[in-house]
Amino acid sequence: FHDLSHPGAPPFCRRAFEIQPKEVHWAWFPYIAFGKITFLDGDPGVGKSFLTCGVAAALSAGRPLPGQKEGFKWRVLMINGDDDAEDTIVPRLIANKADMDNIRLIDEAVIMDRKGVDELEEWIKIHDIAFVFIDPLSAILNGEMDMFRANEVRAFLNGIKELAQRTECAIV
Repeated sequence: FHDLSHPGAPPFCRRAFEIQPKEVHWAWFPYIAFGKITFLDGDPGVGKSFLTCGVAAALSAGRPLPGQKEGFKWRVLMINGDDDAEDTIVPRLIANKADMDNIRLIDEAVIMDRKGVDELEEWIKIHDIAFVFIDPLSAILNGEMDMFRANEVRAFLNGIKELAQRTECAIV
């Protein structure tokens, strides 16, 4: 083993006692945490998009989610690359009694390269967004990226993870 206090130790390696533990702040325990990415996965047609609209509506209106005693009103950004806002997303939000003033929608292609991440971060801060729902993940992938290559997806997701950490936003 290498002596980690030695000048030749890898810079990314820390001794555990040097790391200060921190508490996770849950938006919906144990499913969605602030400052983190949460993945919702399932087969096509099982209701993932319907579920995200229901959760976004509850968050926007301050209603508690299942298992919560109280809710809080939050601003929500929905990025959707599959469904139209006019005939699918907004009707679902209305049916779920969303506070429409607390929901922002992007229903066009958004490429999350370095420039796209920076622009989204600025937008999150300006509009005080607490939750970002991306449906589906492929809606924001760089067109040159092969989503079946783990190294490419991991590098991409690291940028999104860092965005969540910097903004303390929950990204689903």
